[in-house]
Amino acid sequence: MKKAFIYGMSVEGENFTDRELESKRLRLNFESGVNSILISPRRMGKKATEQSFAEGLEATLAQVTPLFVEQTSNLTAYQLNFIRAICQGYHDDFGKKEVTCQFDLGSRSNLTKLKSALIEREILEQTETGFYLADPLFQYWFRQEMM
Repeated sequence: MKKAFIYGMSVEGENFTDRELESKRLRLNFESGVNSILISPRRMGKKATEQSFAEGLEATLAQVTPLFVEQTSNLTAYQLNFIRAICQGYHDDFGKKEVTCQFDLGSRSNLTKLKSALIEREILEQTETGFYLADPLFQYWFRQEMM
């Protein structure tokens, strides 16, 4: 592994953390198409712990919650239900009767409008394997606050 540096200076001893495992996990996430949230506690001179991660996530959510509330406040019930379906693991086949009924998505013709509106608002993105929320932090927040 190459030596890490901060502002051109080598980092050694207790200030250096071996990131091989994290790098492998991150690479696996990218190869699998999983969005990753990167938080660097080292920027604040802290070592990564469960507590520091939880504190960082809580602080981040406190900052973005007003934006997410604003984004969801103008959505229709059908659009919110469509997001709930995605959060529950549905990424395609929204036209199936069981999905449409379980999440109250309206008619099949309504699905195209739902997808288009959410893509236009940059909440949803379409990939080869289906529809996903564009922001993993939004998905985390939505699961905590809206489900």
